[in-house]
Amino acid sequence: MDSYIGAKFESRMDCIQKLIEVELEFYRSTGQVKELSIFRRNSATWEMLMILAHAYGKREIGLFELVEEVQSNSLGMSAKLNFLRDRREDGLLLFKPQENKRNKWNIELAPKTREELFAAIHRRNRAYENIVRTCAASFSEVSIPRASAQGARR
Repeated sequence: MDSYIGAKFESRMDCIQKLIEVELEFYRSTGQVKELSIFRRNSATWEMLMILAHAYGKREIGLFELVEEVQSNSLGMSAKLNFLRDRREDGLLLFKPQENKRNKWNIELAPKTREELFAAIHRRNRAYENIVRTCAASFSEVSIPRASAQGARR
């Protein structure tokens, strides 16, 4: 019985290692793309990229709204604003005047930046899907006990 559990654990660990390899490849590949590598400077700049990508097609986001929405505390407000303004000059971000307030700006990813990010995420997700298909038996055969509703209330 112990050898069976050990074999299953090893198989699960192999799957986890494969997932880590995919994540590492994603990280490395984004570093090779001009439009994305600059955002990898720290957690706050990457978070701003993700917020803008998430907002695409759903809502407009103002410059100061974006800066305030960032939860990573690796940069102060002025550094975040400077970073965003520099990315506008690089052509990686677009600033558009708000319709109702001409002195306020909405911000969005430039099309090439958005395309590169979405392509990288798509490649990573396809790799995840392949691993999950391959490892599905390993993950589904081991049950993880869940806390009972009564135990969770205590």
